[in-house]
Amino acid sequence: MHYSYRRCGIYFSHLLFFLLVCSSFASHANSFVDRAAWARLHSAGDASGFFKSMELYRFSDSSTEGDIAIASAAFKNDQLEFSCNYPARTYLLLRKNEKQFQEMTAHCEQLNEFLGRVPLDNVSIVFASEQSSQPASAMGHLFLRLTGTNLAGEKADFGLSFATSLNTYNVVNLAYETLLVGRKGSLQLNKYQNLITNYVDVESRNLWQADIKLTNEQKRLLQLHVWELKQAAPYYHFVRYNCATFLLRLIAAISPDYSVGTVAFLTPLDVYRYFAAKNNGIQLVHPADEWLERTFRARLTATQVSDIEAAIISGTFSSYLIKSPEAKNLNFTTTL
Repeated sequence: MHYSYRRCGIYFSHLLFFLLVCSSFASHANSFVDRAAWARLHSAGDASGFFKSMELYRFSDSSTEGDIAIASAAFKNDQLEFSCNYPARTYLLLRKNEKQFQEMTAHCEQLNEFLGRVPLDNVSIVFASEQSSQPASAMGHLFLRLTGTNLAGEKADFGLSFATSLNTYNVVNLAYETLLVGRKGSLQLNKYQNLITNYVDVESRNLWQADIKLTNEQKRLLQLHVWELKQAAPYYHFVRYNCATFLLRLIAAISPDYSVGTVAFLTPLDVYRYFAAKNNGIQLVHPADEWLERTFRARLTATQVSDIEAAIISGTFSSYLIKSPEAKNLNFTTTL
């Protein structure tokens, strides 16, 4: 009898020790979170209203520590919902343990469909120049180019941009919202080839590209954070939060190498030049025929211009650029 009581005592003492250890781990689990990475996500929101319009974003504490504590409590309360809605924060709470993260999010069908379809092996920023016939495009447009091999083993190439709908006849209300109070924004994901067709072939706009250097861990966090924002993007504001400032804040939230602090106003060209200066410089990846013709006309002889015009008409302009020594000698970066 005494032996049984002793065994029970030992059992309960072991159980109590186990519970104390678990309780201690739970109370200190937040200390293992990458605070610098979390703070970048958090401060991006505080600095510019990054998450103010996110219906799902419940973490509004004024400090990073408070934000982590609230997120940890929400994660503990409903891990299934939290991990599907906030994969970037789940990834950080799990201390970037990829195996645990995949196990935790295995049930998230829509999230996994997105992750499998949109790889982030390489990240670039692309500037679409102004369209001469459309004054509204005077500042140009900016989007991310996401390339890599998807889960099916196929090459994938997407463009990710931030914009707002202009489909309204109420011009006064449109101006009021975009300039003063903000208008509902959205993340738009398109196949890159479709963007080439629209910008270059249809609108005769050039596409300039600059690589964005990120570690594999940062690319993973960016991929997960994009999913969070696709569900509830912030409001679009022409001055404070346009297509350019959104992407700058997005990348700054992922990497400390791209932090610029508080700025009054940035155009897409400003942001593109910023990334180009920090990486491999300016690359003209898809020039529009009309722009190239104007550029050549200003620099070449009349005979050479005639050859170019004939090449455009015959549809052989691309091959002409490859073979033409004049084209190879032109420095297109000076025109941006």
